[in-house]
Amino acid sequence: MWLAKNQLSIFQELSELGLRPSFEVGSRVGRGFADLGFEEYCILPGNRLQSLLTGTITQLVDQDKGKLFGIFSPDELIEKIVMSGFDVSAIKSPDQRGWNLEMNKSGDDITVVKAKSLLMVCCEALRVALKEEK
Repeated sequence: MWLAKNQLSIFQELSELGLRPSFEVGSRVGRGFADLGFEEYCILPGNRLQSLLTGTITQLVDQDKGKLFGIFSPDELIEKIVMSGFDVSAIKSPDQRGWNLEMNKSGDDITVVKAKSLLMVCCEALRVALKEEK
């Protein structure tokens, strides 16, 4: 499944906040290209990348690793929120049109993050967590 431009841009922003990509086989990564947009890749055995847009396979060289950002599942994002010191107390879709994620850090007030999809609410919550870490 391809992600929309706004979804890829938040993953790029999370990378700028310190979320490093995984270069394990099967992981997904993305790259922004100035005014051209984004491209998604899958990590293949032998340190290779396959474009999810064109199917082209290229060698992943160390110089390019810094230009790539990770694309994570909601489960992986929740794990990273917890690793940053937050407790996730609820994830719900009260009106079946959007999602709410409730989290707090060591007894602080509960922070509620809202977004239109499960993936995006997890991304937004991780953005909040990473910004607070800094």
